[in-house]
Amino acid sequence: MNHILNNWLFVAFLAPFFWSLVNIIDLYFVEEIYDNEYDGTVMTGLAQIIPWFTLPFIGLVVPDLRSVIMATLGGFFLVTAYFFYFKALFSTGDAALIQIIWNTVGIFVPILAFLFLQEKLSVVQYLGIGVTFIGAMYISFNNKFQGGNTRKIIPIMAGAIIFLSLSMIFTRDVYSRTSFHSGIMFFSLGSILAGIFFYFLRIRKHGTGNLINIGKKYYIWFLLVESLTMLGIIASQRAINISPAVSFVAAIESIQPAFIIIVSAVFFSFLSLCSYKKKDIIKRIYNDQLVGIYAKIFAIIIMAVGIYMINL
Repeated sequence: MNHILNNWLFVAFLAPFFWSLVNIIDLYFVEEIYDNEYDGTVMTGLAQIIPWFTLPFIGLVVPDLRSVIMATLGGFFLVTAYFFYFKALFSTGDAALIQIIWNTVGIFVPILAFLFLQEKLSVVQYLGIGVTFIGAMYISFNNKFQGGNTRKIIPIMAGAIIFLSLSMIFTRDVYSRTSFHSGIMFFSLGSILAGIFFYFLRIRKHGTGNLINIGKKYYIWFLLVESLTMLGIIASQRAINISPAVSFVAAIESIQPAFIIIVSAVFFSFLSLCSYKKKDIIKRIYNDQLVGIYAKIFAIIIMAVGIYMINL
């Protein structure tokens, strides 16, 4: 078991799996519960307090000041990326499409890793990253999607791509200098600070809203969603920590749309047989993920080839 958990490839695949489940649940929250993109961002940021509950049992070794700052900024940037993700979800209900566009992070991370970490890959591995990027771009310019969603959300997702790339680069630097536990604690601290920051932005722009009542009414769902989010973050951070290169992790996480499509297909098939309140809304949400499914599958296959190339 310990050998499996130390296998960076296995751990790297856990993150997109957990996050695909979160994406599907987020769609319902955006459709029925959240008022705007600030609500989801605040809840995601504040939920990162979970690792701090381990403090009485494990303790905390405070690393050097640079590691503290970089880890904290890494967490802050991740939640900022989620702000743009939720904003895109409010623009379109196609989570698979959003994630495929977000996968272009796989091309920016190697560039930033080279500039800031002097991380160099082989020619074949760079070609693999390029192939993964081509797969993501294929979907971006495919005309089989509803209402020109791609062109509408690309400018929004640019923010998510930039901040997620910075988050991965910053945390890679942290884990090269300190332990995983110390790094993840201050990474979580940065996420919490981002949650507080976006809460005050929400108050300024939209007022206090209904966040407290939402938290009370749906706290079980929030615990589930944020636990899955946290598991994904921990898996991603662990993969960054033990992988040969952060660029590899960025490319592996590009397979997330495949998980979204598979989970959506299973849910849609099951839910179509059931009778329950708001059935039409939930069926529409899951059905949206299957729009242009063959084009999505083709793009995912291209990205899988790219992933294989980077592991040669």
